[in-house]
Amino acid sequence: DAQGTEALPIVLTHRRDDAALGDTFNDGDTLANRYNWETLYLNDGSDASVLRHVEIRYAGDNNGVYGGGEQEALRLTTSNAVLENVRVRDSFSTGIRIQGGSMPTLADVDVRGSGNVPYYIDQSSALDHSGLTGANNAIDGILVDGGNLGGDRLYNNVVLPYYFTTDLTVDAGKILTLAPGTVLKFNDARFLMVNGTLDAQGTE
Repeated sequence: DAQGTEALPIVLTHRRDDAALGDTFNDGDTLANRYNWETLYLNDGSDASVLRHVEIRYAGDNNGVYGGGEQEALRLTTSNAVLENVRVRDSFSTGIRIQGGSMPTLADVDVRGSGNVPYYIDQSSALDHSGLTGANNAIDGILVDGGNLGGDRLYNNVVLPYYFTTDLTVDAGKILTLAPGTVLKFNDARFLMVNGTLDAQGTE
C-alpha cells in the first residue's frame, strides 16, 4: 500500500541516490548507476497492492554494479495491482514486465531512460494499454510476445508503437482490435497472420 502524493511521492531507489533525501552514507559519492539494485516484484497474491505517485529509480540488475544480470525494474506476475502516477527511471533493462495473465489497472504510468524497452507484455495479459507513456529508452516501444493471440485483444496505445520480435497469429474465433492511431512494428521477416478477425478502423 504505497500511496504518495504529487508533492510527496514515494521513492524506491539505490542507496547511492543522493537526490533522495540527501547523502545517506555521507561519503560524497553522488553517482547512482541504473544497474545498482534489482527489482520490485508484485507476485501472485498482490492483487490488493496499490501504487500511487511512486517512483522507481536505478533498478533492474541482480548482479549489482557489475552488470550482466538484466531484470525488469518492476515485474507483475499474476497480479492485478493498481498503478497510478507511477514513474520508472533509469532502469538497467526493461522498465515494466507484465506477465502470467496479470491484469493491473494502469493510469499515467511513464518509463524513461531504461536500457531496453519501457514495457514488455505477454499475450496472456489483456489489459488496457492507453495509460502507458515513455521516452528516451533504448527502444521506445511496447514489446508484446508474439505467437498465438491469447484471446480477444485491444491495442490502443497511440503514444508508443507495439513492437514484435516474433510472428503474431490471430487464431480462428479471436479478434484483434487496433484503435485509430495505433502503430505495429515487426522485426525483419516477421508476419501478422489472421485466421480470425482483424478490426483495424483508423481515420483520415
